[in-house]
Amino acid sequence: MPETLKMAPAEVRRRLEQGENVTVLDSRGRAAHARSNERIEGDVRVEGTRGLPQVLGHISQIPRGWILAYCT
Repeated sequence: MPETLKMAPAEVRRRLEQGENVTVLDSRGRAAHARSNERIEGDVRVEGTRGLPQVLGHISQIPRGWILAYCT
């Protein structure tokens, strides 16, 4: 079973800076995404749970490593 955990923003930044293979899914709702100027470089936009099936359809193209979903 895949490992599931919560990760503090500082830990995410550390892992990205160390070059760990992390695929970041931005799963914030439309309004939250529009209000924010905050982005993680290279993130994949997934509009809430509606976009998740689209991502899962391409799961074989996601490099091995961490998959991190974030929302507000």
